[in-house]
Amino acid sequence: MNDFPAFPYPEHLMPALRWQPVSSPITNREVAGDARTCIDKLLDDQRRIYSWAQSHHLAVLSINADRNGAYICVAAQPSLYRLLGDECTKVCSRIENGLALEYWIGLVGEIRIFWREVKCVH
Repeated sequence: MNDFPAFPYPEHLMPALRWQPVSSPITNREVAGDARTCIDKLLDDQRRIYSWAQSHHLAVLSINADRNGAYICVAAQPSLYRLLGDECTKVCSRIENGLALEYWIGLVGEIRIFWREVKCVH
C-alpha cells in the first residue's frame, strides 16, 4: 500500500484517499456523520455545488463524494480567490520539471472545492 504524505490541513477536508476496511454495510457501521448514509442529502449537496459553480462561470471538472460529503473539482481561475475570500487556502505545493504545482481547497458552506494551479518557474 502507498503511504501518502502528511498534509498541513485537517484530514476531514480532503477526499478520502485511503478507505478503512468495510466489514459490513455502511448503515450498520458505527461511524457518526458518515455522509454516505443519506444519499438524498449527498445528491442535493452535489446539485447545489454544481449550480453554484455554474452560476459563477466556473469550469467543473468533476463532482464527487466521500465519507465527508460532497466535493467538486474545478479548473483554476483568478475569480476563485474573490468568490471564496478567506474560505480558501493553498494546501500543498511542489516544483516539478520547471513547473510549480499548487493544490488549493475552498469551502462553500460545508462543501469542499478543489483546484490545482500550474505556474512556470523559469
